[in-house]
Amino acid sequence: WGSGEVVITDVRFVDESKRILQVPQTLDVMSIVIDLEARTPVQDAVVTLRIDTLAGHPVWSSSSRRNGKSLGFLMGPSQVEVLFPSLPLLEGVYDLSLAITDHTEVHPYDHWEKKIRFEVKQYKVFDGGSVHIDTQWIISGTRDVMELSR
Repeated sequence: WGSGEVVITDVRFVDESKRILQVPQTLDVMSIVIDLEARTPVQDAVVTLRIDTLAGHPVWSSSSRRNGKSLGFLMGPSQVEVLFPSLPLLEGVYDLSLAITDHTEVHPYDHWEKKIRFEVKQYKVFDGGSVHIDTQWIISGTRDVMELSR
């Protein structure tokens, strides 16, 4: 839904070589690339993303504005890339919602609610839950501590 001054024309997941990803992997480099088309001139629009679990619980959300980025003046086609240097999502299925709004983040030009369902596979970590949290385990006061390889 939205008023249509700017529309989202395509969204895709890509790897660091800009190849399309069908199934992202935990801790790999991944970008969400959003193609936009401004049908009328628009100043300082905001792109917002949200990732939810299938149960509807928000895992992460952010916007260009909250990250200190201005889209400036939009007219015609443009593109926004959101780079995850190390994808923290653990194995599971998630929904992606996205929107482009005016500078107040109140008036939607275009909004895709739970538009893209995607799967994440994990191979490098063995944590459970929804997200990987980088940790270090420090053990002291015991004998015969072993380092297990993964």
